[in-house]
Amino acid sequence: RSSTMISSMNVEKTHFLWATAFKDLIGLAHNFIVFVAIDLIGLVEINVKTLMLIPAIFLLFCISVPLISIFSFLFVRFRDFQRIIASTILIIMLTTPIFWKASMMAGWRTAFILGNPFYYFIETIRQPLLGQTLQLHIILVDLGLIAVLWTLAFYFYNRYHRYVVFWL
Repeated sequence: RSSTMISSMNVEKTHFLWATAFKDLIGLAHNFIVFVAIDLIGLVEINVKTLMLIPAIFLLFCISVPLISIFSFLFVRFRDFQRIIASTILIIMLTTPIFWKASMMAGWRTAFILGNPFYYFIETIRQPLLGQTLQLHIILVDLGLIAVLWTLAFYFYNRYHRYVVFWL
């Protein structure tokens, strides 16, 4: 969307990455109105565990910035990659316990859940919203994913930011 600005001006490309991340954060804030409505109805009560939602959103924001960076380089370089990701979103939603509970899986099938990073993203937000304690292993996996994703994002940025103008 910002290809003309990137091509015509000497602007640091990280501005566009951060702008996209904050745009998504504002979108999340707009969707937070639904949680407030559910709270007013009385389906969820706000307690100390619900306040863990603030660091949970911060964790997910720290995960979203490097993901945006990595995917933006891939989307610019490989035009079909965006369509591939868009078509795999349905598969990710069906294999991640969003519409079903993780406790429904037993035995060796739990490896599908525990190996799915999106499970940890969902649980990071879900548990505080339901008034449950955010489990330590979920926080540790999130912190590990943050370290790996930021490392990859720095590599991608340092390696490919000069070529973005030519790929546009």
